[in-house]
Parts: sequence; structure tokens; C-alpha cells
Amino acid sequence: MMHTTPFAAPVPIPTIDVAAWTGHYPFRGIPGSTLDDLIDKVRGLFLERVIVSPFEALFWENNLDGYEQAVEQLEAHRTLEPWPVINPAMPGQLHRLEAAYHRHRFRGIRLTPSYHGYRLFDPGVAWVMDFAQERGLIVQVFRRLVDDRYQWMLKVASLDVDEAVFLTSRWGDQKILLSGFDLFGPEGASAALMSRLAQCPGVFADLSWLRGPENVLALRLHECPADKLVYGSLWPLHVMESTHWQIARGDLPDRIKRQLLCLNAQRLLGLGTSQRASAPEAKEIESWNRITASAPAGGSSMKPGV
Repeated sequence: MMHTTPFAAPVPIPTIDVAAWTGHYPFRGIPGSTLDDLIDKVRGLFLERVIVSPFEALFWENNLDGYEQAVEQLEAHRTLEPWPVINPAMPGQLHRLEAAYHRHRFRGIRLTPSYHGYRLFDPGVAWVMDFAQERGLIVQVFRRLVDDRYQWMLKVASLDVDEAVFLTSRWGDQKILLSGFDLFGPEGASAALMSRLAQCPGVFADLSWLRGPENVLALRLHECPADKLVYGSLWPLHVMESTHWQIARGDLPDRIKRQLLCLNAQRLLGLGTSQRASAPEAKEIESWNRITASAPAGGSSMKPGV
């Protein structure tokens, strides 16, 4: 006899995923990671937009060819929005980036410095940031994609958080999305990075590395500017429903759930009308932050969120 779980039906909150991937991960097979599987996720979790890049754009030497293939493959799927992964250390890469932009007018660029062996203060990154700023593009920086324990053949250290602080300090006036940072963990976010996140209107961070107890957001959301956080899954390397359910089923006000799952990402992507939260949204976030900040450090009287 089959038993249903409390998670059998997703909460119907429209969602934007800013940190998904497609294609073939070269180091192990991942069941349920085909394009059809992703489309099923789109329908099941009420995803109205998914930002994706193919693994080929990350691991191929001719990475922009991998991006071009993905653009063709995803043309019929308007919910899926492909972004290129750029390697500023690769000769000729920046020239090809400009040509690709003229063809596809993508909304953002992804950087994976740990995988491609460069630093965020290298000259090539400055070129990419200037290129993005001139065209109003988002630059998404991944700290990591998988847990160190699950790396196989290719051992990749996580990006130093201080490099992200440098990037957001030098280019704090443009749109930057920080992905794969453990914002509520011991190693993911320094006080300096939290300060940049709060002070720079265009700097956002995703929740793709959300870890901890099931009600971690209810307990610790006051530590981050909630109007600068967006949902990201790192699918298919991570379970898409995991972070989604922590938000959608968490012990949070519905307005804040909608902000984390959709509204903040709309502003980041230029799909909304305001760069900051509206007055009612900001007031509710401030009220919620005061409540959670006053909760006992070791726990909360609120029920678990999932």
C-alpha cells in the first residue's frame, strides 16, 4: 500500500528559478535530468521562468558552441531562458561573447571562476563586467555547484568569499547575482558581503545553497535583506524541491514567500516595475525581521516550516 507524504502536492506559488542547468554532467549520470524531466518540474512547481545554462557551456573548451546548441534546443520552451557561461581566461572568448550577444540578446552572463581557473580581480573579468554594464546585463557568479564530498575526477575549491566582496565593491552599481553561497552557514557569507548585499541595489543572492533545519529561514531571515534574495535550485545537481519547499512550506508570511520565490527575481530580471520592494512589502519584511531577530538563539516558538 502506498502512503502519501505531506509533500505530495506543491504549494501553488508562481516561481522563478535563477540557477538551473541542462545537458549532460560529465562526471556522473544523474537520473531524472533530461529536458523532459525539467519541463515536468516547470509544471509541477509552477515555474514561470527558469534561467539555465548547459553543462557543455561550462565544461567544453568551445563552451560558447555549447550555449548556441542550447539556444536551438530550448527555442520551443519559452519558460526556459538560456544564459552563456563565459571564461574570460580563454583566448578569443570575449570577442565571441560580443558576437553571441548580437545574435541572442541574452539577459545575463554566468561566471564560474573556480571551474575555469581565474580570479574575480583578473583583467578579463573587468572586461566582462564593463561589457555587461554597458548593455545592462546581469552577471551571475557561482561560488560552487556541488558539495566537495561529491566531486569526482575534477576537484574544484569553492570561490573565496573575499573575491565576491571585491567584485560587488568595485561594480556595486550594476546587477550582480551571487549563487551557491551558504548565506546562513559558517563559511558562505562574511559581514562584508552581507553589507554589500544590503547596500548595493543591484546585488542579489540566491538561496540555492540553503542548508540547515527545515525552518532555518523562519529563524534567520532577519540576517539578510529579504528583498535581495531569490530562489535558485542548482538542478539537476541538487533536488529542486528541497529549497523550494523550505520556502513555500516554511513558517513565513505569504508575502515574503512570494518575494523569495518570484517577486524579487522579477525585479532582478527587469520583469517588474521597481528595483526595490514596494512600501507594503518593505514594511512587512521589516516587521518580520524584528520578530525573528528577537527569537531565542537556540530555537523558536514557531512551528517547523516544512
